[in-house]
Amino acid sequence: MRIPRHESTTAQLGAAYPFVSGSALPVDRVVIGRDLSGCSFAYDPFDLYQAGVLTNPNMVVMGQVGRGKSALVKSYLYRQYAFGRRIVVIDPKGEYASLATAVDGEVVRLGVDGARRFNPLGTAWRDSDQRGAGALEYSVLEGICEASIGRRLLAGESVALGAALTDARRECSTVTLRAVRDRLFCPSDLAARAIGIGRDRLEEVSETPGLAITRLLGGAFGAMFDAHDTQGFDLTNPLLVVDVADFYRSDALSVLLISLFGALQRVVSRSRVPTIFVIDEAWAVLANPFAASFMQSFFKLARSLGIANVLVAHRPSDIAGESGDPHPGARFAPVALSGLLSDCETIVTHALSTREAALAQQLFGLNDRQCSLVTGLGRNVALWSVARRVSLVRHHLSDREMSLVDTDARMRL
Repeated sequence: MRIPRHESTTAQLGAAYPFVSGSALPVDRVVIGRDLSGCSFAYDPFDLYQAGVLTNPNMVVMGQVGRGKSALVKSYLYRQYAFGRRIVVIDPKGEYASLATAVDGEVVRLGVDGARRFNPLGTAWRDSDQRGAGALEYSVLEGICEASIGRRLLAGESVALGAALTDARRECSTVTLRAVRDRLFCPSDLAARAIGIGRDRLEEVSETPGLAITRLLGGAFGAMFDAHDTQGFDLTNPLLVVDVADFYRSDALSVLLISLFGALQRVVSRSRVPTIFVIDEAWAVLANPFAASFMQSFFKLARSLGIANVLVAHRPSDIAGESGDPHPGARFAPVALSGLLSDCETIVTHALSTREAALAQQLFGLNDRQCSLVTGLGRNVALWSVARRVSLVRHHLSDREMSLVDTDARMRL
């Protein structure tokens, strides 16, 4: 007996895979692979935003080690670069150098050797809106002090910091952390009169932020931040990989990230080139509530700046701070976490353990069927949720891309 051939279209696919497969996205670039229907699957946050599918362009990519997460991110950036997107990657483990080499991009390794200098308050990246540049400059300075102290600045300390920055601007053509520190320890009479308190009282409230900057400049990475201007790299490069492996698991990483967020904001605010900003090992940012808070405000500006932020993590607990590892973002406030995740409308989930899948269900709204599926996904297969449109996608790599994404070479040797 022969069973008659059955034919169906993608309209019936939702019934065959209930609560898993959604309608195709209205874009034809950048091709990722194929979904369950056998049709090609393409994703571009900028085109999807223009089409009204997305209300924000930010993305979270997560999954167990060895399931294709890094391969997806690297090949996705490689393909986006071909369409003229600017790429900036914060690389905590030195894994993106091959990508930069393939397209004549730039790899900048920041570390203790002091060969590369970075002035978080430099004027080189200011845009024409001096009022906006000044507000951003203060925001970066405040974030650096709070990350160094480990708490929010008190009202008096915040006012003193603003006064010191104003004094430094008045006296220096290019403001540096050292110049601000000097003005905190020795405020001007003009600053005291402008605030309406005595000079002695201003010196008193200035002491804590002044000591915080002193501690930073005197630490292992102090030479890198103690610069008159940024030297050794250019944030306007079409593909820039910032290797921060020396900062990995260091308290100074949060200071560096706050500085880079501010610098990148200055660059893209005066450019019309859509930018993809990747933060690998996302727990390293979320581990510090002040860096995380600064990042959240950066995410909220994504639409106005033309930036698609990509957070990469091994597991949802790295984001939620529920991992047994003492380093992930356990101090990140639930309210702030909720706000950050609400600014990420694209969630890409590779294979997860049962426990992590349950947490993903809680954080990202996976239904029971989707939660069950992600525990059994194979290599290079991921569940894509794009503005609640869900697709199960097999990622395809070209021969050229295989050499860019190979992270197992040392294991094979």
